[in-house]
Amino acid sequence: MANPSLFQPSLDLSTDTGVIKAAAQSDGHPVTITSLQTESLAVLAIMYYLRVLSKHYSIPLSESYIQYFFDNEEILRRLDTQASFSDIANPHSTDYDVWSALKEASIETPGNHFGTHVKGHQNESVLLENLSIESQLDVRMDETAGLCRVSHTIPLKARTHKGTNITLTINGDIITSNLHSALRFGKTAHTLQNYIMQEQGWDIYIFEMVDWPNFGKYLSSLPFVIASERN
Repeated sequence: MANPSLFQPSLDLSTDTGVIKAAAQSDGHPVTITSLQTESLAVLAIMYYLRVLSKHYSIPLSESYIQYFFDNEEILRRLDTQASFSDIANPHSTDYDVWSALKEASIETPGNHFGTHVKGHQNESVLLENLSIESQLDVRMDETAGLCRVSHTIPLKARTHKGTNITLTINGDIITSNLHSALRFGKTAHTLQNYIMQEQGWDIYIFEMVDWPNFGKYLSSLPFVIASERN
């Protein structure tokens, strides 16, 4: 997964003057990482950049406005409710770690942060040049993320972000989503793995060649018949 960011200092989104575009590999558990995590990391990157600029040039906190355009409505909701973070943010929430890091970063970043939703993947049904400039930028950032993913095939383990007060770690991996499933998996997976390997005569290399998450989805999609005994 990758998180692209584009910083545009002008209200005219059609100009490239002063634009900074970048993408980075997203850290997170390779199985459970979500698109919300990558979108949140993109916002966090922008906030860190603004914080560095403000400190370097001694820019004070101000009432200026910083607008974000995203096709993920949840990250926009989290941006728009920063003031209520302590009341609405549950440590069990998906990707709470980056959410809390965003809150910490926003305190030291000048300006008020708010978001605007842009419908994603519109280029699948409309020519790119016929889309709004915001939608065109969204498509291009998706392309940037795709190039970054191709260039970095080895996943980065999730790390603790500044501002995170609590983390769940299982077998050395920080879990940021699907906490209940992760706990169940961590408790039972090792025993089940040993049972399957012993029953099938497999070694660890053969076992890890199986795409277990998709195999499970495939099995759950199969129709099944409930047999009943006839007296």
